[in-house]
Amino acid sequence: MKLSKNLQCVCVRNGIQIWLEQDRVENLKANLKKLEKSTFIELPGGQVVNSADLTGIFSAKDIEELTHRKNGEWKCRYGNFHQKYEKCECAEIERLEEERKKTKKLGKG
Repeated sequence: MKLSKNLQCVCVRNGIQIWLEQDRVENLKANLKKLEKSTFIELPGGQVVNSADLTGIFSAKDIEELTHRKNGEWKCRYGNFHQKYEKCECAEIERLEEERKKTKKLGKG
């Protein structure tokens, strides 16, 4: 699932993810900073939650990576995710693409 880059995810302790636009998140953060104790708050989407149950506000990229890891995938040093026990062949693929580009370039000259 691809999400807009300006969305942020408000995570709740029970696993619910509430996606909000960046400007709404900034307003929420400002309101949370004003709180002196945990209390029920209404989020911009109309949901009412106890502020103590908010576990964090995360970017779409953070949630995407978390989802990959929850699904048993791992991230190689090239920044690509692979299935559990799958061998990373990113270096070989990269090498072959570079060779192809060089060959193509030489063919044009």
